[in-house]
Amino acid sequence: MSVVIGSPDKKWMDKLYVRLVSEEGSGLVSPIQSIAPVFQTPNEMGDSLEADNVFVTRGNDRYPFTLVCNPLRGDQVDTIKVLMLLGLKHLPFQIAMLERQTTPGGGSEWSLDELVLPTCYCNQSEPSTFRVRGAPVATFNCMSVGVQIDGESYDGTLGVAE
Repeated sequence: MSVVIGSPDKKWMDKLYVRLVSEEGSGLVSPIQSIAPVFQTPNEMGDSLEADNVFVTRGNDRYPFTLVCNPLRGDQVDTIKVLMLLGLKHLPFQIAMLERQTTPGGGSEWSLDELVLPTCYCNQSEPSTFRVRGAPVATFNCMSVGVQIDGESYDGTLGVAE
């Protein structure tokens, strides 16, 4: 299964896939509503007695994300069960967003080939939200210790992780 993002007129040659890797289970996350990673890299301007904006204080980086999916059994991985178990057991997992060509000869349409949240923990889970219309959804609020973008790792320290 996949998530397709874009305008309805655009004929996308590629699709974005989300993969979960953990001790409790691994596979494509399906069916998925959305995944919304946020890269918080706080900086605050500092002032002195003589002048404003003299220095910058760098805060701790944070990498939270929200994953929303339908609590239905798919052929890939039972996402709801796996994420709930990981959260309850305080176990780490990995989430990867990957570009996959779906049409032969199609080019790369996404700005990134791969975005990996390598060491994630589930902070809060809402396994099923009742909805009057449509399928129920499950929401997971998680955080990652670092980020990997096309093979380069960032772990919240100054510069790129070794």
